[in-house]
Amino acid sequence: MKRLNAMYIVIAAVLFVLSIALTKLPAYNTTGSEEINASSEYITNIADIGLSELESDEESGNISGDDIKQEPSTDDNNSETETMETETETESQLTEEEESIRDYLENTDFSEIIDFNAQKPFEIKVNRVCNCVTIYGINKDGDYDIPYKTMTCSTGLYKENTPLGTYYISDKYDWRMMIDGSFAQYAVRFNGGVMFHSIPYYSMNKGDMEWEEYNKLGENASLGCVRLQIEDVKWIFDNCPIGTKVYVYDDEENPGPLGKNIVKKIDSNNPFKGWDPTDPDENNPWNKVKTSNN
Repeated sequence: MKRLNAMYIVIAAVLFVLSIALTKLPAYNTTGSEEINASSEYITNIADIGLSELESDEESGNISGDDIKQEPSTDDNNSETETMETETETESQLTEEEESIRDYLENTDFSEIIDFNAQKPFEIKVNRVCNCVTIYGINKDGDYDIPYKTMTCSTGLYKENTPLGTYYISDKYDWRMMIDGSFAQYAVRFNGGVMFHSIPYYSMNKGDMEWEEYNKLGENASLGCVRLQIEDVKWIFDNCPIGTKVYVYDDEENPGPLGKNIVKKIDSNNPFKGWDPTDPDENNPWNKVKTSNN
């Protein structure tokens, strides 16, 4: 009998607790959103409690990762989204002028308007104060009025060491020793000791570039010559014959009709920093990385 009474007491207590719990549940109401919101909040709170308990148990070692269903990670999606947002943001930062230049370069059929068979198909203009080189192509009438390429350069640290004026290409050298004992690739002379050439090298070794000087492209940095990336100075070396006109001028407000590119700097910890990233040499490690990424 005592056991039976105890059982009745337990059952009564359970029913009492259940009745209290039921009164706490939100009522369903189609006339408004407050109850629905309250219900959602109630469910969310329960979910939060359950998640906290699972996390606590997992930390204690009671539950392994295989014991609960794992939701797919969204890290990759988030990363991709962030990348797309960054690209979109960069795209939106282009000015109307920059968009116009890009469209011009991408959509112009230069073979239709430049006489590439001319003896001297190009003219070079160097904006000394902006450290920007613009290549102009010759039109069918013999005028050099077609902007074709833009190149970021470094002219003289002291501007007067890169004299203003009109000059002509006179000599070319695969390698050339500079006045300070350094070496340069694809040296193209146009005014006495003033030349277009690569970033200086400590030796005649393509992997021995003075990378700190590379990071100065776009600034006044040289002893008077016009420094360029390998891909740019090699282009001049290959495509602008002896006698090509070079005009050095100053225009602080306008680097040139095709604008001025920003050259990405080389990190001091990069193991390839002794190489110009644009050098097409098959031994250039930068090219091997590009190939593996494609």
